[in-house]
Amino acid sequence: MRLLKELDIEMESPKLHLECDNKQTIGLIEKDIVTLKTKLRHVDIHHFWLRQELQEGRVEVEYIPTRKMIANGLTKALGKQEFGEFLRQVGMHNIAHLLEEQKDEDIEVDINLQALKI
Repeated sequence: MRLLKELDIEMESPKLHLECDNKQTIGLIEKDIVTLKTKLRHVDIHHFWLRQELQEGRVEVEYIPTRKMIANGLTKALGKQEFGEFLRQVGMHNIAHLLEEQKDEDIEVDINLQALKI
């Protein structure tokens, strides 16, 4: 949150919305645990910044299935179908057909210009 303020970035909502595909991690953040009984023993939950932010209402965490995680398109090798879904999620579209149409139009204009010069 301080980083956003330092960069003069204003958010629409005062709450930061985080998406996570790991239910165990969400449980560690959300539950009031006195002793940590997990394979993630290296995590000191009492000093875990995100947990504090969640408790103070500045952050909300939502479970998202792995296949819907947008970040996977930037961090994992994706198959053709998954890559297509990633492009859709980030709002990118295949414009190859538009470029081909533009190329055809440019060629037609060049031909017409050459015909005028003759």
